[in-house]
Amino acid sequence: MGIFKKPISEVNESDLQTLIDNGVRESKEIEYKSILEITTEKQKAELCKDVSAFSNTNGGCLIYGISEDSAQDSGVPKDLCGMKEQNKGDTVNQIHNILDSGLDPKIRFTNIEVIDIPSSNGKVCILMDIPKSFSGPHMVKSTGRFHYRNSCGVSACDTAELRLLFDREGAKSDLARKFRSDRISRIKNSHELPASLDPDCPKLVVHIFSLDSFSAPSPLLDVEMFKDYRKWELLVPMIAWDHYSGMNVSFNFDGPARVVQLPQVQGRHFPLPCNYVQLFRNGVIELVDASILTNYGLNDDFFRIDVLEVRILQAVKNHLKIIGEVGLSAPIFVAASFLNVKGLKTERGSKTIDREDLIIPEVSVESLEFDHVAIERNMKPVFDSLWNAVDRYSSSCYNEDGTYGYVWYSY
Repeated sequence: MGIFKKPISEVNESDLQTLIDNGVRESKEIEYKSILEITTEKQKAELCKDVSAFSNTNGGCLIYGISEDSAQDSGVPKDLCGMKEQNKGDTVNQIHNILDSGLDPKIRFTNIEVIDIPSSNGKVCILMDIPKSFSGPHMVKSTGRFHYRNSCGVSACDTAELRLLFDREGAKSDLARKFRSDRISRIKNSHELPASLDPDCPKLVVHIFSLDSFSAPSPLLDVEMFKDYRKWELLVPMIAWDHYSGMNVSFNFDGPARVVQLPQVQGRHFPLPCNYVQLFRNGVIELVDASILTNYGLNDDFFRIDVLEVRILQAVKNHLKIIGEVGLSAPIFVAASFLNVKGLKTERGSKTIDREDLIIPEVSVESLEFDHVAIERNMKPVFDSLWNAVDRYSSSCYNEDGTYGYVWYSY
C-alpha cells in the first residue's frame, strides 16, 4: 500500500498535505511534480521515462500537483499546488494509452487516481501507483533507453546496469520455478511434508509467492511473530467442507504449518490428514488439499470444479495479508498444480483428464490490496486451463465481462 498505508483510491487532500507537513522528501519510492504535461512527444517520453524507472527499480508513487521547495535541497515538498480540473476519465485513459504505446514491454496494472483538492478552488492532483515489475526491464520506445531510480532521481542504464537488470529478474524466476518443481516432487512422494498424505490420492497444490523470496540474500521469516496466536489465523488451509475437527498448529524445519484432519462427515471418512498450509522461511506459502479432487472423500471419478474454483480464490485472497506481514512486495505469483488426476472428470459424463499431472503456469496478482475483482480476473487463466483439460472452452463460472459470477454457498 506504499507510502500512504492504504489504497490510493482512498487518498485525500489531507493525506497529501501530511506529506508536505512532514517534509517527506523524494526518494527511490516517491517523486513530486507540480504539473503533468503530455502534449508533445518529448513530454510523453518523459512520462514513460519516469514510470519505467520506478517499475524497473522498486516501484513507487509519482505525484503530480505538489511543488518542491527550491530554497531547500531538491526533493522537499513545499506546496499542494494542484492542477487545473480536467475530465478525470479522459486524463486517466490518455495516460494509460501513452504508457501502452510508449513502453516495451508494457507495464501492467499501474494504478492512476485523480484526487480532488477542495481547498484549491477545484484543482486536482494525480497519483500514479507504479508496481515493481517482474516482466521488465522496460524500455522507452522513442529513445531506446532503459531507466532506473536511485537516491538522486532517474538515471539511464549503461550496459553493465542493463545486464544486471536482465540477469537479476531471470535468476529469481529460475529459482522460483526450481523451488516449485522440487516441492511438487516431494508432495507426489509424500516426502518430508507437514502431513502424511496418501501419495496416490489426487491433490490440489497452490503456491503463493513473491520473487522477493528468491532474492540474494533471501528473506528469512521471523517466526517470533507467531507468538501472537492471532497470526496463526492468517494461515488458512483449503478445505472442501466447512466442517472440520480443528487445525493443529506447529513448527517444522521449513517454518510454521497448520494441518487439517476432517472428521467423518455424512458417512464420508478421511483416514489421513486431508490438507495443510506451510509457510516457508523465505515467505513462500504452500497449500495442499487431498479432499476436493476426491469429491470430498467419496472417491468418485469426478469432482466439483465450481467448489474447487471458489476454494482457490478464497485461498489467494486469505493469504495476501500474510505476504504483507512477512514484508514481501507485489506482484504476487500464484501457481496451481493438480496431481494424480488422470481419469478424473469435472462432472458425470464429461471427458476425463488424460494425464497424471496438470502443472499450470503461474499467474500474477499485481497488488497486495484486497481487490476481489482483480484477483478473480487474474486467476481466470488457471481455471480455463483446467476446463480445457476436460474439453471445455473456458470456465463457465465467469461472466462475459470477465467477472466471477459463481455464487458460493456451503455444501
